[in-house]
Amino acid sequence: MNYRYVGGIFLTLLVMMLIASNVVALNSNPKANMGVGMGPIDASDMMQQGRDFRHEAGMQGMGFMNSGAHMFGNYVTFTINDSTGEISNYGIAENTIFDSITVDGLVFGETQVWGSMTAIIDSDGKVIMQVHDNPAAVINFISSDAYTVNFDLADGVTATEEDNTVKIVSNEVEVYIVYPDEGSFEVDKSDDIVSVDVPENSLMVVRALPVNMPRLSQMNRLIVQEIAKNRVGAEVYLGMNGSMNMVNYSKHLRMQSEVMNTERIRLRLNSTDPTGKILSFNLDNTSLQLQERERLHIYYDNVSINCIDNPEQVSIATHFACFISQESRSRAQIMINVPEFSEHVIEIVVEEAEAEQTETKMPAEPDSSVPGFVSVIAISGLLMAVYFIRRKK
Repeated sequence: MNYRYVGGIFLTLLVMMLIASNVVALNSNPKANMGVGMGPIDASDMMQQGRDFRHEAGMQGMGFMNSGAHMFGNYVTFTINDSTGEISNYGIAENTIFDSITVDGLVFGETQVWGSMTAIIDSDGKVIMQVHDNPAAVINFISSDAYTVNFDLADGVTATEEDNTVKIVSNEVEVYIVYPDEGSFEVDKSDDIVSVDVPENSLMVVRALPVNMPRLSQMNRLIVQEIAKNRVGAEVYLGMNGSMNMVNYSKHLRMQSEVMNTERIRLRLNSTDPTGKILSFNLDNTSLQLQERERLHIYYDNVSINCIDNPEQVSIATHFACFISQESRSRAQIMINVPEFSEHVIEIVVEEAEAEQTETKMPAEPDSSVPGFVSVIAISGLLMAVYFIRRKK
């Protein structure tokens, strides 16, 4: 046998295989391969890996990046079981809060991701859970049927029952499981598991105190209390690179973003339910640009409003009222009480700090808007359309 000849053939085949494998690797979607081979990892590791993946993809601000079974957000990270819909290793800002979140009897259908919101959908096509990547790490649980949600707490995390809430505390993050004071919710806390029986046609919310606003903990506890009273209509989060996340707590409310530029945010609101609602805005590294001696100001239906300096007074007001905490030129939180609904326009405007407080006319419209923001973002009801990335069972 000519061993030299056989060896040459073997070497040629080996080179061809290596070339072929490199071609496949070069033409594959790198995003689809991210996270392959990852075992269970904690929230801190997931956040660090997520930052690397998002940086490589040029992704900034709120929004989930999918990597196999792992979801990497700007604030939230977790893993989804593609067979059962179970969420595991749920973390907020590098802190593991829940080892797992499960829904008893869930017949999992698929997961859909749209920007900063991930939806868990059952086999009938009904959205059961909406997981948001925002500073408050909001999770909405929605169903027309009764169900039980089990929260398996991570090591070092504690749970305490309070009025219509369960307070979850880790070393750095404070989270609340919130259920309205109407309806027959039942809570069972055993060892490290909190189970909540949710009645049909109801809403349950998980909400943290926003990790980007540590100085406003008391105000955000107030918002949690108002969610438990079914008084909060929606929360709007505006972040880096023009990212936006809207959380709707009312199936009757519709919100439309008409203008967003460096000087103004204008939202049009309407609701089929005339009952008044509280709105919350979290602004962090947004397109609003405050210079020295400038401030944020609120206009309600084209009328200038003087905000008060006590958020508790906003929550009980019988007329339109607002509270602004401006922590820096790029970070602020706003709480607004809309006393009754038909259709209203709310504007958050950058203007000179010395501007007259009694002004009732709107300032002149800016000449141009940032591309991509003069668009309609409707959040009518809790079953918003979600698409973009799909992973079927």
